[in-house]
Amino acid sequence: MNDPFAFDHHFVLITGGGSGIGRAIASCFVSRGAHVVVTGRREAPLRETVKRVGGAAVARVHDVSDLDSIPDFVAELERDVGPIGTVVNNAGINQKLPSLEVTDAQFDEVLATNLKGAVAMSRACAQRMVQRKWGDIQMITSMAAFFGLEQVAACTASKSALQGLVHQLAVEWGRSGVRVDGVAPGFIVTEMGRTALDSDPRAPREGP
Repeated sequence: MNDPFAFDHHFVLITGGGSGIGRAIASCFVSRGAHVVVTGRREAPLRETVKRVGGAAVARVHDVSDLDSIPDFVAELERDVGPIGTVVNNAGINQKLPSLEVTDAQFDEVLATNLKGAVAMSRACAQRMVQRKWGDIQMITSMAAFFGLEQVAACTASKSALQGLVHQLAVEWGRSGVRVDGVAPGFIVTEMGRTALDSDPRAPREGP
């Protein structure tokens, strides 16, 4: 009987793979035989992920908020590594600011990575997947897309929009054999998770 969770010779692209949830996702795919490329803005954390997960994992520095660079980045990966079978849109940033104080520029900064970057990466990969009639796109959304959390308006807006796009893209691309799913993690202990839950920019801080 074939193992339904085997990913032998399957190429997986994971954005935001240098830490936290992205690193854990990379570890899971590698353990099931996948070839994994982890991307992110910082080289050192990406190399640490590759060191920890082992297997057929490589790191590529890339910023998903640089939207114009994404088509060439995907083309380069497919040329150098192979056809992308799964893309996991995990890259994300968070800000904890009162909604009355967050500026348009701060709001746009979150949308550029969490929403626009995920959409542009999905589109660039799906254009190739649709031609091949197979592929898998995963959106890492958030529980903030389903209920309110204080002082995370930009993140909530970006993840809510991403969750809505999961439904729309699944209908549009599904007929061509491309599956689109959303995963909304709960409260997971990661560096960004601690920041989201514990930090308050208005609170007094000890030390210099």
